Amino acid sequence: ASRRALIVDDDTFQGEMLRELMHQAGWHDVRVCAGGQEALAALQRADMRQCELVLIDLHMPGMDGFQFMQGLEAAGFRGAF
Repeated sequence: ASRRALIVDDDTFQGEMLRELMHQAGWHDVRVCAGGQEALAALQRADMRQCELVLIDLHMPGMDGFQFMQGLEAAGFRGAF
């Protein structure tokens, strides 16, 4: 089974670099979102509900990482078990 992860980072270079490093470490289903709202929407899709790992940039414009985590809790996101 593929290990699924989500990277939330407004810095495109940083997000893609992390995705490549994760691919090298064996994570084959790694998505990158440019902000909190985009990531919350992605986690609502059926294919991302079983996400095992979420890496979050804490300092982003609009919705920062802390607000994103509050959004995860409000949405009832529990990750993969």
